[in-house]
Amino acid sequence: MIHRFYVPLENRHTMKRTLFLLLILCLILTSCGTAEAEHAADQFHEKLDAGDYEWIVDNMIYEEDLEVTPRESWLAFFELVESWGKITNRQRVLGFSNKINNGVTTSKLSYTFDTPLGFMYERIVLVDRGKGFKLLMISMNQKESVVEADTAGY
Repeated sequence: MIHRFYVPLENRHTMKRTLFLLLILCLILTSCGTAEAEHAADQFHEKLDAGDYEWIVDNMIYEEDLEVTPRESWLAFFELVESWGKITNRQRVLGFSNKINNGVTTSKLSYTFDTPLGFMYERIVLVDRGKGFKLLMISMNQKESVVEADTAGY
């Protein structure tokens, strides 16, 4: 014997509206979480473009993360990026990744930009340990697969 589940027409519309509202709520909550990370990334890009590398290291990286990747390594990376020439046409790529583990939020944001050397991909990994989003890791390369591989563990 086959049983059929029947939902009256008026209830179908209510179910569709409820599902739609839940989807909208999820999108709003997710986008609010990334707004802070996007703001930190915008601030990083502003300081990077201005060549204010010391400020980035002093203000945008947690002290405990400087024990893993020392200040000198960050400054050398920024100087390498500067050697590529002026960055133009920076665009945020749609999509992001947020993870929460033991109260620590990690967010990955992707960008593309041009330099005199060519088109580049960028992925920024930001972490919030309760004091706002700060840089954890950055990968920039002409190959998107390299950037993805570099940041896959975060």
